[in-house]
Amino acid sequence: MPLILPAERRSLRAILFHGLIVVLLALGSVTMLYPFAITVATSFTSNVDYRDWRLIPRYFHDDVALYRKYLEARYGKDRPFFLEFQSKHRLEEISQYTQIEAIPEVDLDDPHLQCRVEDWDRFRRELPERFMRTYFFDANYLEGRSQKVFQRYLRNRFDHDLAAFNAHLGLGIPFKSFHEVNVPDVNLEGHGLRIRRDPLRDLFLSYREEMPLDLINPLNFDQIYQARIRGRYADIGAVNRAWGRAFPGFLSIRFPTVRPEGEEGAFWAEFMRKRFPIRFVKVRSNHAEAYRGFLAERYQGEARYNRVVDKFNAESGLAIPALADTVFPSMPPETDFEFQNWKRFIDEKVPLEQLIIETTHTRYHDWLGRNYGTVEALNGTYGAGYAAVEEAELPWVLADAAWFKANRNQIKREFITANYRMVWSFMSQRGRAFWNTIVLVVLSVIGALTIQPMAAFALSRYRFSYKHKVLIFLIATMSFPAEVTMIPNFLLLREFHLLNTYAALILPGLVSGISIFYLKGFFDSLPRELYEAGMIDGASEPRMFWEITMPLSKPILAVIGLNAFTAAYGGFMWALLICQEEKMWTLMVFLYQFSSQNKPPPAQMAAFVLAGIPTLLVFIFAQKTIMRGIIVPTMK
Repeated sequence: MPLILPAERRSLRAILFHGLIVVLLALGSVTMLYPFAITVATSFTSNVDYRDWRLIPRYFHDDVALYRKYLEARYGKDRPFFLEFQSKHRLEEISQYTQIEAIPEVDLDDPHLQCRVEDWDRFRRELPERFMRTYFFDANYLEGRSQKVFQRYLRNRFDHDLAAFNAHLGLGIPFKSFHEVNVPDVNLEGHGLRIRRDPLRDLFLSYREEMPLDLINPLNFDQIYQARIRGRYADIGAVNRAWGRAFPGFLSIRFPTVRPEGEEGAFWAEFMRKRFPIRFVKVRSNHAEAYRGFLAERYQGEARYNRVVDKFNAESGLAIPALADTVFPSMPPETDFEFQNWKRFIDEKVPLEQLIIETTHTRYHDWLGRNYGTVEALNGTYGAGYAAVEEAELPWVLADAAWFKANRNQIKREFITANYRMVWSFMSQRGRAFWNTIVLVVLSVIGALTIQPMAAFALSRYRFSYKHKVLIFLIATMSFPAEVTMIPNFLLLREFHLLNTYAALILPGLVSGISIFYLKGFFDSLPRELYEAGMIDGASEPRMFWEITMPLSKPILAVIGLNAFTAAYGGFMWALLICQEEKMWTLMVFLYQFSSQNKPPPAQMAAFVLAGIPTLLVFIFAQKTIMRGIIVPTMK
């Protein structure tokens, strides 16, 4: 009996009641659609904006928000990288990228600005390797664009052949995908570290010729000097009192290449001996005799030194000279053995006044001097008023803002697709994951739509004394969660030697007691007259099953098929347990692995969206059949 009779449908009570139902259904749909919409929107964000929880990310229409994301991707979220950004942009008053309120004003049509940017680009291209830093970040945070384009370069160079790439590197533990390859970065703060050459770095150097210019970032020596000062003094007031200076903030302090006076000079000397990367110094005069004496003293005599050198040469295939033939190198040597000796000699024996310090600033000023000759020519080209070439600042902010404004649309497209490309790159290089999932889903659905309907048809059509016991047994299977049955199923399949096979993935899910129970109830509701007419016409039971029962059961079959698809597609736990070999893992296992690797939350959201698309498409495909079975009577 309907809640509202036909005669009452136009009454105020019926209209209000109908409206209440519509409102409740609408609210229910919002509670389902809103979280999904937030998930989709978050999948387009990054660390700097994923907590906004907006249906439309702000950077889609706000250039300032896009600039924040660009800077985060360029410099990084972690504190050391953020401090480098602060040092280059001189933004001491902010503590996070979200506090950036505006994009620096740059006129891309200004010829003076164009000259400065073009000169900066040329300077970066010509900069030696040891001065270059390429930003990349751990998977815990946003993966930088530099890492992504380097991985793309490697895939193209080796024609997507991971085995050839691993063979070229000759590593003991090969990479499982190009996505795992990190850019070989430069450790800026290591006093005694030097850049070691290896096959991966050689590949990176060959890639540098086609690297986008915005990814070539000269080292900032001011940053490590400022970081050391922060670690020594509580605040900038303590620095000014100790040094007798008037710095407005830490970021206004520049690293001097000549020893200052007083307390500042003592701090600078300690910094040079313990923190400054020694690979950026040269020695003014020749200390060959003192150097040979130092080596003899360190190795307890010339004979012992020569024996150590001979052994090292035999193991490494190099030709380091004996002590009597050793010359003093004014620059850091190439081999580890010579470098460590040279470093120790510099730290212990050479006065700081004998060192020539080379930084990005000094090389930039030398470059400008060679190209312009006089400060007047430089001022005329840049539209500046420098009293000396050394007053020219490195255009960090100008270069960032100019690149952003010139490539705004490209940067936006990069962010929109970044998380999905990360997930796709991770999944597409996981061997047979797609094929395994297709085989599992197709066979599971076929089995659910054939075996279970035949069992339910037999229970519905035939009468036997223990039918109710069979039904109770089927209902009883609902009492045991899938996790409980995993252990006996695993042991049984192990006894049959079916582990790590498609049979292990598919067989346990072919029969579902609850699905058979549902089907039996639906079959019982079909008119018996249809079967009696079929029997009069001479139809067999299999024919009546296929030509009468199955066509009339499309709605319930659609539900059963959807449930079978969902269980097979989303069942990562069983696939992980029963198949220990990675080649048999399904997409869900790899997506679980992806989300468990501390990937950034937006990338995990993108994985969830991609994982939900197949289920959504299957439901859309089957919903017409399902709804027709619910709303439209089967028999008129």
